[in-house]
Amino acid sequence: MRRFHRSARFAFAALVVATLTWPRHAASVQSSASLSLVPSNSGPLVDGQEIDVSIVANNTSTDTPNPALGDGTDPVPATLGGPVTVSFGCQDCACAVNTDGRLVFVPGAVAGCVGAAPGVLGCAAGVGSTVLLEIDPAGVAIPAASSVALASIRLRVDASASPVVTPLVLRGVTEPCAVRACSSNAPATLCSDCDAGGCSLVFFQADVNPPMDCPHPCPARIRFLRDAATPDLFEFHALVDLSGVDPATEPFTVTLSNAAFQPIFAFTLPAGSFTTQGPNFFYRDNRARQSGGFELVKLSRREGAASVYKLDVRAFSAMEALATQAVMTVELELGVKYSTTNAWDRKAFGWQLNKIASP
Repeated sequence: MRRFHRSARFAFAALVVATLTWPRHAASVQSSASLSLVPSNSGPLVDGQEIDVSIVANNTSTDTPNPALGDGTDPVPATLGGPVTVSFGCQDCACAVNTDGRLVFVPGAVAGCVGAAPGVLGCAAGVGSTVLLEIDPAGVAIPAASSVALASIRLRVDASASPVVTPLVLRGVTEPCAVRACSSNAPATLCSDCDAGGCSLVFFQADVNPPMDCPHPCPARIRFLRDAATPDLFEFHALVDLSGVDPATEPFTVTLSNAAFQPIFAFTLPAGSFTTQGPNFFYRDNRARQSGGFELVKLSRREGAASVYKLDVRAFSAMEALATQAVMTVELELGVKYSTTNAWDRKAFGWQLNKIASP
């Protein structure tokens, strides 16, 4: 009997030791994170404007449930490795179509970054419209259920480098398996690896400022005067949004073209040509009826819309031998660029456009 008790005590002690040394919760973990790309100004952006884009890593890694052991889904820390690639010329979220040059990387003072978190070694131009965030080999630690601002980069708009007016996608991605999270209850070797990404948008002044049709009938016309000594008449009317533009300090250009003649004509007023009357802007030259060019350009601000103007253009140019096709494009530039292509209606006097097509 004494021997039995001695053996029982030994077995109980061994069970206690085993209980103390065995992991309490041999559970697993899921690693997940996202990248937020936050521009300081999403638009409308104008040519030459600079914006800063913050790249933020958001940790959503957690333990995974184990009902048998009572384990839950507590958030766990993660480590983000590099590099992180930021693309800023994407026309879609997959970057299948790129517009290089519309946005230009401007190196900052902090190893190419405007600002950088500990563990981010620098920001450098990559292939095409990309910037690479170089990460320390040890990675950047992201606390459980928290975010870390990795870096901010500076971009400048260069509208002259690319005529595209569609919004562009800013896209950030890590390398595969760059995000590591380890279970808080299992051995340190029980870790999960994944990647992270995120997208945002910026858009440009021209995206929201196509020539807009008048709220009342105001057809555009090309009138052939059929006199070799007298240039033909061009009339065009539209509503335009000039947010951030001072017409008094900008040149103004109108171009008319078709598939055969690019351009049929192009006229430019130098900066400072407009006179002002209250909130409105005018230019007039009665000699244009004989010599060609702008006879009248008028910008009349619309009531209740501080940046929207009714634009009226009257110009003279020899067009009868050139404006022979119905489909014609009118391009305007006044701090921002506008372009609209339409099928004009043939008339006895020349051509008429009753409604400006949507872009």
